[in-house]
Amino acid sequence: MTQTETINSYAIYDKLLDLEKGIRELRMLFLTAKPPVERICRHPVSLEGIWASANITDEDIEAAKRSMFAYQHEDKDY
Repeated sequence: MTQTETINSYAIYDKLLDLEKGIRELRMLFLTAKPPVERICRHPVSLEGIWASANITDEDIEAAKRSMFAYQHEDKDY
């Protein structure tokens, strides 16, 4: 008679944790192997002040609304 390995939820959970750790290590290895130019920024970048010198008119806002929500506007000639 052969014995079969009993698989319980704790063993599965431990294997999943090991897989997650391995994936995390591979991801870090991959990111550190890339040149700095190609690395992905994982932190939010502040865009504060990007529109400081822009002159946005009401017509610009309406044109943006028409292009974004064309189904809500009657005149679709934009």
